[in-house]
Amino acid sequence: MKKKAIVWIVLAVVAVACVIAVVSMQKSGKGIAAVYGTHEITLEAVEQYRENVALAGGEAPQSDRAVVDGLLRNLILLEEAEKRGIAATEAEIQAQIDATKQWYAENEEVKQRTDYYCASAGISFEEYLRILEAQLPRTIARAKFIDAVGRQEAEQMVTEALKNVTYYVD
Repeated sequence: MKKKAIVWIVLAVVAVACVIAVVSMQKSGKGIAAVYGTHEITLEAVEQYRENVALAGGEAPQSDRAVVDGLLRNLILLEEAEKRGIAATEAEIQAQIDATKQWYAENEEVKQRTDYYCASAGISFEEYLRILEAQLPRTIARAKFIDAVGRQEAEQMVTEALKNVTYYVD
């Protein structure tokens, strides 16, 4: 149970990092790292993602291209889920929020990691939960999509879609 809680917290923090990176890429007027369809991934979004993963105690990919591919992977999986009408229910979202609160309250390691992340990011735990709640529909939809089609097929779809990306980074 403890390992599962830590895994979910890490996933939650990465999800929050992705939200912040996506918001950054939408607002930035800085350099473009890649273009996929109508989506632009900015260099600022790449750096923001790296910073957020570091704050969460993780290790982001070294190359800009690997970070871009990770951000695009999430986008592609979400688009595929939406095409199939796969979505998170309110009950699934609330269950994950409740579990996050419980893990935070009951597990000192989870609490310390989350508090460190929030302090470093300049947000409160309540803000963290709001960001997480906003991201969960996408996170859950992607997970349900992967469950529905299988990991191998989902990864093949991502690999095929990434062939349509114009990269401006290595």
